[in-house]
Amino acid sequence: MTPEHILLRRLSFRGRNGTAYDIVPLTRVFAEQHVDELLQLHNLIPYQDADRDTFLAPQSAKGQEFAGKWALSLAVIQERQIIGFLTAYLRDVTPKHPMQAAYIHRLAVRADQQVNHVGASLTACAVALYFAALPWLLTVSVQTNDESANEHVLRFYRRLGFRHVFGVDYPHKHDALFEIERANHAQAKYALPTWGEIVVPAFTDDDIASYPNIFYAGLDDAPPRVYFITGSREKFQQYLHLARCYGFDLEHVRHTFRLTEPQVEGVGEYAEGELVAAPLKLFSRFAALEHLYPVMVEDTMLFVEHFNNDFSGNPTLPGADTKRWWHALGAEGLLRVMQHATARRARYVCQIGINSAPRIYTRHRAAVEGNIASSVRIHADAGQQFPYMNGTFFHRLFIPNGADLTLAEMLPEQFARFDYRRRCFAQAVATLATVKRPADQLALFGGT
Repeated sequence: MTPEHILLRRLSFRGRNGTAYDIVPLTRVFAEQHVDELLQLHNLIPYQDADRDTFLAPQSAKGQEFAGKWALSLAVIQERQIIGFLTAYLRDVTPKHPMQAAYIHRLAVRADQQVNHVGASLTACAVALYFAALPWLLTVSVQTNDESANEHVLRFYRRLGFRHVFGVDYPHKHDALFEIERANHAQAKYALPTWGEIVVPAFTDDDIASYPNIFYAGLDDAPPRVYFITGSREKFQQYLHLARCYGFDLEHVRHTFRLTEPQVEGVGEYAEGELVAAPLKLFSRFAALEHLYPVMVEDTMLFVEHFNNDFSGNPTLPGADTKRWWHALGAEGLLRVMQHATARRARYVCQIGINSAPRIYTRHRAAVEGNIASSVRIHADAGQQFPYMNGTFFHRLFIPNGADLTLAEMLPEQFARFDYRRRCFAQAVATLATVKRPADQLALFGGT
C-alpha cells in the first residue's frame, strides 16, 4: 500500500535568529484545509500565480502528472501559522527534463521570514528526507529562471549543493535546471553552507516511510544496477551519467583478461552487431558464474561518406575501425585526409548489447546523421563540463543534422538532444528494467 506521506512526524529546526519552526507533511487534505494561506504564499513567486484548482490539480495544464506530490510536499509552521511550503513530485525523463528525479516544483516563504534561512533549511531538509526515504532515488532537481534579476535564487541553490546542468528554453524565457545527486549529497555528509546556521534534522527508520519506485515497479529497495564492461574510462563516465538519468546505477566490471575487438566480416547491421554480440557472449560466462545481471557492453562507430562507395546502403569505414582511426589520425588527421572533400555526410552509430539472463541477449542500436565540419570545433568548457558536454574523439568534427554546432561545441541541453549514446540507452532501458535480480545478487547492493 502506498504511504500517504514519506514524513511520519513533525520535524523541527531553528532559524538564524533562534526562532523555532516545525516542518509538517503537506498532504492533499492539509492543502485543501489551508489552501487560502498556501495560495497567498504561492503567489509571491514571480510569474506563478495560481488559483485553488491549479494549486490542488494532480497534473499541469499541459498534462504533466504530479506523481507523488502529496507524499513529497512539506510545509513550515511557526506559531500555528504557515510561513512557507515546498511542493515536489516524481518527474520522469522528458526533452526539457532529461533525468528521473524528485523535482522541487514550488518553494515559497513569507518575506519577513526569509532572513532566518527558512527556505534553505526547508530545502536542505527535503533533499535529505528524499534520499533517506527513497533508497532507489538518485537525483533531486529544481528549475528556476536564468535571468540576472534572479541571480539571488540561482546562488541560493548553488549554496545548497545543487549544480546547474541544463538550460531549458521557453517562448518567452530561459530557465536553469539544477540537480543534486545522491552520491554528491552523501559525500558532503549533509554539509551545508557556512553563510548561515541551518539545521537539518537527523532521520531514523521510525521517521520515514519507504515510498515505492514509480519508475520501475517492484524495485523499491535500491536503484536497479547494471554491470558495464568497458576498458574506456571516458565511456564509463558518460554511461554512468546516462544510467543515473534513467534511475539506474552502473558498476564498472573489471576483468583480468584482455579482449581483442572482433573483426567484422561483411557489411550491414547484422555483421556490425558482432561488435557487441561476441564480447557479450564471452563475458556471459562471468555473469553466470557471479550471478550478476544485467551485463552490458557498448560499441560506437562513425561512418564518413568520403571513404565509402555506398554510404547510404552499406558503409564500412571507419565503422568497426573507428577507434583505430582516432588513434592513428585524430580529428586533425582526418581533416587532412579529407582535404577538399565534398562528400562530407557522416553517421554516428551506437550499439548496446545486454545479457539479461543465461543465454538471453538483446541488442539496441541508434544512429545520428550529420556532416563532417571543415575544422576542429570544441567548446572551451567541454572538458570541465564532461559528461554533460562531450568534446572527445570525432565529436569535434561531427555536426548533426538540424544543428549548427559540432557535438563537442554543444551545451548540455543541446548535447542531450543529439547524443547518439543517450538515444541508444533510452531504448535499452526497457530491457534493463525487466531484469529480475537473484536473491544472492541483491545482497551485493543492500537489498533484501
